[in-house]
Amino acid sequence: MQLAKMSSLPRRWVGLLLLLAILALYWVTLDNGLRPDELTGGDLITHQYAQVEARPSNAPGYPLYTIGGWLWFRLGRLLFGWFLNPIQILSAYSMLWGLASLAVLYQILRGIFQRRLPAALLTAFHATTFFFWYYSVTTEQYTSAVFQTLLLIWLAFEWETSPRDGLLLGMAFVSGTMLANMVTTLFILPPLLWFIFSRRSSHGPMLIVYLKRPRLILQAIVVTALPLLSYLYIYIRGAQHPEWRGQGEWPTAWAWFVDFLTIQQGRDELTPGLGWQNFFTAEFPALMGYELTWLVFIGGLIGLAYLGRRRAIFLYSTLVIYFIFCWTYRFGNWFQVIIPAYPIFIIGFAAGLQKLFGGRDRESGIRDQGARGGDQETGKSGRWPSFIIHHSSFIILLLVVLLAYRLATNLPRANQHNLPADTGLDPGWTILADFAPDAGHHRRQL
Repeated sequence: MQLAKMSSLPRRWVGLLLLLAILALYWVTLDNGLRPDELTGGDLITHQYAQVEARPSNAPGYPLYTIGGWLWFRLGRLLFGWFLNPIQILSAYSMLWGLASLAVLYQILRGIFQRRLPAALLTAFHATTFFFWYYSVTTEQYTSAVFQTLLLIWLAFEWETSPRDGLLLGMAFVSGTMLANMVTTLFILPPLLWFIFSRRSSHGPMLIVYLKRPRLILQAIVVTALPLLSYLYIYIRGAQHPEWRGQGEWPTAWAWFVDFLTIQQGRDELTPGLGWQNFFTAEFPALMGYELTWLVFIGGLIGLAYLGRRRAIFLYSTLVIYFIFCWTYRFGNWFQVIIPAYPIFIIGFAAGLQKLFGGRDRESGIRDQGARGGDQETGKSGRWPSFIIHHSSFIILLLVVLLAYRLATNLPRANQHNLPADTGLDPGWTILADFAPDAGHHRRQL
């Protein structure tokens, strides 16, 4: 028994080793400088100012993300300021959200595969796709949106297996954090509500069951609304600093606050995307095929069907809503919507691969049930048929090749460390060096 426990340790450590490896990769490619043109404006510098000065970011302010960034920047300066410069600390905030996203994705994939190695390899593949990698090592809020989306999917899958009030309230709370962060992530909510309320229990549809529990409904409303209190931060900081409000005139701080939350920017860009000439372009949706590889893109679309009917409808519907928004917003800020879509294709690809695995799970002796929501039977351990072993080895080899391909092609593009063009802060470092002998410790070359 002791030997069995010792042999299982490496398997248990697969997830941790995966995250440590990705942490090392992101760490050596972490952004540590700025181009001169980035100092004049743009999302990156806006988020950095917001997190350093505790000011509102782009409309509607991303209050939870910004407050967390402000706290992280001060903690990071305290703990790591002796060997990291401020840009690296700010970029590391995105990296933390990226690692959290990958940890949740790994758990979802483990639930599909019932095997650690393919789950780890496919998680690493997603970690090395260009946009996720790039936004994990630079200052942006996209990785937090991926984390929230994946956390909601994981909670939904867990709830389907074992409907518990705690999981339901967890989904309500995450929905509230989406309202207080990147609101386009809320596109997943209509399919999620169908996924929850259409499930049948011994007492009928869950919608009827929950309507008979007003206390639970009230609790869900409260935990959903709780994160929205963070918008008080936007109002207070805007009232304290009128110079941060942007261009325009407002009679009161409240008038600015309401106008700020309605996000006027980009409204005129909503309709130009409508048209057959923009239905399929080199950017959308072709961009996802290039990034994920067409094998994973098409395989992911097909593979979602093997998650089981309810899960498939849940995620297919989410992708349809994403597509409609991206199509109608083709000349606006459509790009942020496809970032949380990438891992959905990864999940579908995993389900398709699991269909190829078949048979018994080598690690646990669990008979595959097609990822129908956790319904599993414990089978007697036995030898796999030779053709299953062949398929298993082929799939592992396929994932290794995909990972190596993404890593090799994206490393030169995603690496943001010590870029030759990042000279925007050099004059500042020179000035600091004249007044502080130890300022060299904070130079961007670190």
